[in-house]
Amino acid sequence: MGLDTINDVLREYDRCSGDIRLMDGYRPEVGLCGGILSNVSIYTLWGIFYTWPKFSGSKMFPVPVGDQYIGDTSGAQSAYDEHASIGDLYTGEYGELRIELFHYIVAELRRMVDEQSS
Repeated sequence: MGLDTINDVLREYDRCSGDIRLMDGYRPEVGLCGGILSNVSIYTLWGIFYTWPKFSGSKMFPVPVGDQYIGDTSGAQSAYDEHASIGDLYTGEYGELRIELFHYIVAELRRMVDEQSS
């Protein structure tokens, strides 16, 4: 994956002061991989998911139900399905964790750019 794609995401993040709801591609009913981060390699995202301390254990549903369910892959899918059915993946505790993951991904992408620029 090229640095241009990552830099585009970082510029958009900075432009919106990190407010996910203001970013191009934000749709509350769409996950990060299919929305805001759709231009970032899925393999890069999967690698980042595995390093997130709250990773659910599922690369397809990386956000846990809550802090107490980290590593619960079936609960992660159920939480996704429940929030998708109401059309908003970014509400409640689950939504807060999804936004936390987004900020973590951006920090990791920024670190990757810094490492490649050094």
